[in-house]
Amino acid sequence: MTYEKLTEVVERLYNPVTVDHVNHIGLANTHKRLKVTYGEQYGLVIRSKAGWGTVIRIVTPK
Repeated sequence: MTYEKLTEVVERLYNPVTVDHVNHIGLANTHKRLKVTYGEQYGLVIRSKAGWGTVIRIVTPK
C-alpha cells in the first residue's frame, strides 16, 4: 500500500474514534483488544511497501 494509505491505517489503530464502523473496525478492534489484554507495549505493527506487500505483525508476550 502507499505511504499515505499506511499512515491512514496506522492512524485508525491509535485513534479508534476515526474508525469507519462499517468498513474498517477489524484491525483497530484487534489492536485495542491486544493492548487491553497484554498491556500498552503490545498490539499490531504494520509495515508496507507499495508494489511489494504488507506485513501485519501481532506482538504479544512470550
